[in-house]
Amino acid sequence: MSVGLAFAVLTALLGPPKLPPIGGRSVPPPELPAAPSELEAAAPSEPEATPPKGASPSPGPTAGTVPPPPPVAPSTPAPSVVPPGPEVLADGPKGAAIATPRLPGGPATPLRPGLAAPRKPSGPSAAPLRMVSSDELSRWDREDASAKLTTAPTTPRTSTPNETTLVRTAAPEAADPRPRFRRPPHPPDRSAAFVLGYRYFRIQDALGRAQDWHLASIEVTPMRRYVRLNLITEFGVEGGEAAAKGDRADILLMERLGLGMQYPHVVTPFLEFQGGAGGARVELFGRNDVALLYTLGLDVGAQWAVGRWLFLHAAVGWIRPTFVWPQRTLSYDRVAFKLGVGF
Repeated sequence: MSVGLAFAVLTALLGPPKLPPIGGRSVPPPELPAAPSELEAAAPSEPEATPPKGASPSPGPTAGTVPPPPPVAPSTPAPSVVPPGPEVLADGPKGAAIATPRLPGGPATPLRPGLAAPRKPSGPSAAPLRMVSSDELSRWDREDASAKLTTAPTTPRTSTPNETTLVRTAAPEAADPRPRFRRPPHPPDRSAAFVLGYRYFRIQDALGRAQDWHLASIEVTPMRRYVRLNLITEFGVEGGEAAAKGDRADILLMERLGLGMQYPHVVTPFLEFQGGAGGARVELFGRNDVALLYTLGLDVGAQWAVGRWLFLHAAVGWIRPTFVWPQRTLSYDRVAFKLGVGF
């Protein structure tokens, strides 16, 4: 108890104990200027100038005075080494040793007593700083951008695996080889879809008299590009000498199918095979008989495109009608002519 009381009294009288400085934060001791004798030893010796004739000799230095150091030639300035100030340290000491903080690029001021101010450099680098306007900044940016464009090497762009490559898969439409006309009528792509026609052929009856047949037909053509497919309905009446005298008035009705080929154009030529069946009423000696009728035929003709929706139809061909009765059968090979109008 007496030891602790004695330590407290000594602390109150003498103050707290002094701690050693922390490493890295202490300030180095100030450097004292060199003595005059050292300056004289460091200065280079110059030869003494010989005074001119007739001039009085200059009085020399008196005892007890120190001659000033010789001036340094401006052509070879002595490098001035400025020790780093405490403001550049991370956590410098604080106290009366820091007289004025030194900024980078500013005038160096002595921060410790006993140090000489460094020599200020002369020349273009010593020009004072000035404020730069926004116009100058924009002009410098433009100059830098133009310099980059002119000096940057032009390297081809290389595609990376992540980039998507567009490939054209559509093929151009095939050109139509057929000629195109500037003035109408333009060549049609297809022939007529409906044809109203008239067919005529002549046969002979059992007595050797001429028997003329006049047939009205309706054609429906569902396929009419390069392949022709026709559905033909024909209704015919008898003419000629016997019919004119009133002895006979035969009629027939047939349904035929036509299949052929053609080349659509302003004038569309075609070749078509036909075949069908039907019935006929044949009057002989005052008695009317019904006969089965079937035909085969071949038509060669053409369609002429008068307008966009109007066609003229003409054909000539071979027809073989066959009349079948229970007791007999008659067949005829005749030339048939056909005219019609198509739409």
